[in-house]
Amino acid sequence: MRTTPKWLFPVLALLPVLGLYGCIRVYPIIETLRLSLFQWNIISRRKPFVGFANFVELASDPLFLEAIFNTTIIAFSVVAITIPVALALAALINTRQGLRRSGVYEASVFLPHVVSLVPAAMAWKWIFDARLGPLNALIGLVGIPAQSWLFDPVLSLVCLIVLCSWQAIGYAVLIFLVGLKNVPEALYEAARLDGASSFQAFRHIAVPLLKPVMLYVSVITLISSYNIYAQAFVLASDVQGAPGRLVRVLVLDMLENSFRNYRVGYGCRRSRRTARHRAHFDQRAVQAVPRQESRMSEHEREHPSVVGQNGAVGLVIDAVLGVVSLMMLLPLVFLISNAFKTPPELLAWPPTVIPHQPTLENIVSVLRETPLFRWIGNSLIFATLSTASIVSTSAIAGYVLGKFDLPGIPVIFGVIIATAVVPFEVYMIPLYLNVQSAGLLNTWPGLLVGYLIMSFGIFLVRQYVMTSIPDELLEAARVDGAGELWIFLRIVLPLMRGPLGALAVLAFFQAWTAFAWPLVVMTNKETYTLEVGLALFQTGFTVDIGRLSAAAALALVPSALFFSLMRRNFVRGVASSGLKE
Repeated sequence: MRTTPKWLFPVLALLPVLGLYGCIRVYPIIETLRLSLFQWNIISRRKPFVGFANFVELASDPLFLEAIFNTTIIAFSVVAITIPVALALAALINTRQGLRRSGVYEASVFLPHVVSLVPAAMAWKWIFDARLGPLNALIGLVGIPAQSWLFDPVLSLVCLIVLCSWQAIGYAVLIFLVGLKNVPEALYEAARLDGASSFQAFRHIAVPLLKPVMLYVSVITLISSYNIYAQAFVLASDVQGAPGRLVRVLVLDMLENSFRNYRVGYGCRRSRRTARHRAHFDQRAVQAVPRQESRMSEHEREHPSVVGQNGAVGLVIDAVLGVVSLMMLLPLVFLISNAFKTPPELLAWPPTVIPHQPTLENIVSVLRETPLFRWIGNSLIFATLSTASIVSTSAIAGYVLGKFDLPGIPVIFGVIIATAVVPFEVYMIPLYLNVQSAGLLNTWPGLLVGYLIMSFGIFLVRQYVMTSIPDELLEAARVDGAGELWIFLRIVLPLMRGPLGALAVLAFFQAWTAFAWPLVVMTNKETYTLEVGLALFQTGFTVDIGRLSAAAALALVPSALFFSLMRRNFVRGVASSGLKE
């Protein structure tokens, strides 16, 4: 009987993925390094070699130094706020597991993380509005004068920190919850027998065991905060739509030099500096992902014990979580409320939460004057195709890299991890030039090319198959005559449903909330994604709060619906993957 060589399947399965990875990740990164040594402005054919002149100019550029300073302040402030707040909320929600309202608490806290970035920023922009926003009305009750939140550089920085923290807390709470569920109940029981209080048990048992999780969440939050763009574009833009003038951030500064000032070489050099700031944090994130399996019984999972669930303590916990849930949802409530207000009520002071005379005029006007449903459809198609590509490539590559001991596998995985530390915005310029030269602007292939593969997805699947799929199971199937493709499709894939489900949610929302790449690739109004369409919808010489709120409120529906359907699968997927302890 003729047998197929064992190496044939992994080679044939991995080659297309590596080819795709090389074209849309490795080559653009190398091209970014090369372009940083040239002086080029896109519209000129001349591309003189200037060596390190861009580097020298960068070191003395006050705007770039300001962008680094602002971004660093935002990133570390968001981490400082997110970690303690998220850990405290996770501990409180963990005590309510098994009760129906625990799902409400989880959803209320996590929803800001998955809603579209632009509608969320629009909601907070109205809250911070100096003339009409409810924040000035609130501080006025205690005698504090009204502040020009978005027209003062320092206060604008504070507003961005608040917005980014509000969005980051939900993901951190979810990861901490999964970690807390994996703390053995026996440890709490032993602490109680020794006379320890609930808080002491949490402090001396749960917190030390969660240190790897805290490191992972800290690094991921820091990375995402360093890459903020849409928030600054919307929140810090003036009424003429000039983006981020008061608060310069790294990504905005890089794109402005490359696409507005046409200084590609200089912009690529700024990209390299951005990558250098992120590289160290990404490496720490990879080291922080735990590899241990849960040792909890089903009884322990269903009866978490940090503090008491019932009695007076339980009522206090419910009250605290209820207030926090309301605070997390309040910006979105204001946004939806404004969508149904009449113009006079929108200008009323102090602002109202519930419209006195609800109207559909804002929604009808938006649907009549903008292709909003087309934008939603574009985003839905984009996110679905991107998710399918990322899940399939991650499943194949992660399985091969985790279960086959072939020459070159460690090198390939090392390259994937090394390039994973480079944010997409860094190599976006060469990728854009390739898409432009291929005539793919305003096309689906041009939009998808930046979101077809995810380094973290490959890493996640590899860690799962290495720790959770025994080699003996695969060898038994081979002994029974099963081929490698059959093993992958009939044995491995069903076992990977959990982590692949979590990865699908992450990939979907990554594409759904994508902003910078669709902004430069899709320049036709009919081809806009939802994020781009809403962001550019606010430009002009006046800001119509009612129509903006109506458009943003309609944009919330798809992401909120998808989240409600996939929340449990996402939690289960994270719990069964390498992100859990």
